[in-house]
Amino acid sequence: MVQINSDCNIAAQICQQARLSRDARFDGQFFTGVITTGIYCRSICPAPAPYEKNVRYFDSAIKAANAGLRPCLRCRPDSAPSSFAWLGTQTTLMRAITLIEQGYLTGENAGTIVKLADKLGITSRYLNKLFNQGLGTSPKRFALYQQLMFAKQLLHQTQLSMTEVAMAAGFNSIRRFNEIFKQELLLTPSELRRKSRHSTDVTHSYKDNQVSTNIKPITLALSYRPPFNWAKMLAFYAFRQVDNMEVIDDISGRYGRTFSFNGVEGVFYISPNADKPQLDVSIYLADANDIKSLHYITLQLRRMFDLDADMEVIQQALSPIIKLGAKIDSSLRIPAAGSVLRPLAVLY
Repeated sequence: MVQINSDCNIAAQICQQARLSRDARFDGQFFTGVITTGIYCRSICPAPAPYEKNVRYFDSAIKAANAGLRPCLRCRPDSAPSSFAWLGTQTTLMRAITLIEQGYLTGENAGTIVKLADKLGITSRYLNKLFNQGLGTSPKRFALYQQLMFAKQLLHQTQLSMTEVAMAAGFNSIRRFNEIFKQELLLTPSELRRKSRHSTDVTHSYKDNQVSTNIKPITLALSYRPPFNWAKMLAFYAFRQVDNMEVIDDISGRYGRTFSFNGVEGVFYISPNADKPQLDVSIYLADANDIKSLHYITLQLRRMFDLDADMEVIQQALSPIIKLGAKIDSSLRIPAAGSVLRPLAVLY
């Protein structure tokens, strides 16, 4: 039996109410560790709720993992919106996390902890201290767990080969990928894919005559905390639409555009899921070798559509002016500019 202690800055009573009601507003803000099964779940997990005496709460997935727990295969914590606790409260820690998420410590040209610390203007010892104080783990383990969770998401949601999944997650070899995956999650990537073969969370790609048919899409689901006024988000982009570079379907609510992130070019189509608080996205890469940048691309899409916004915190911040009679749409997000646009004809 796993022995763990609660490590969450949200009151246990609130966590209990959120998990029992499967409140999507708390998705990613805390994780429920189940002692009897050795797993941890999101607040929206569809599995039967365990007894309160058998659970402990954590404000980040990495803390649950450090306590010896494994991610649930039903609610898949790897798909949860990034929690505020993961971002930390210090600017240096936030910068370090951003660089790690962008792949600074992974891939063929990976940097070292010392180089990362130098880039931040601090010592490697102090960098380790920041991570241990803020996240309860080291920068190296944080980076590794980020890789594993993204790989797990790809195994659940895509039909990419094991080699492609390993490359997209930043592993330099399939052997290392298999070794770390089994060591941390106690099953192989192939076993995980077989278990999730009938998952209803797998997204469906769009067929679009503007994208060459010999390019296979990568389909992903990007979760967010509701509410989300997608109609107004779409209207914002529609008003500023660039012909031959952006496509908007008012009927289906689908938005598509070309992109260029760090020299990686392609096309994506995105639309809200009718049943779950998530956006379904299909990504077409101009160069198949650019799959190594897939994690970075998904981070840019989350930024572009403001998917990590904590709507409860925003609502609380606006409450003083709401009490004065101001009419506020609490479901609005802040749209962000994409990046360099490329005409479809240039790419395909």
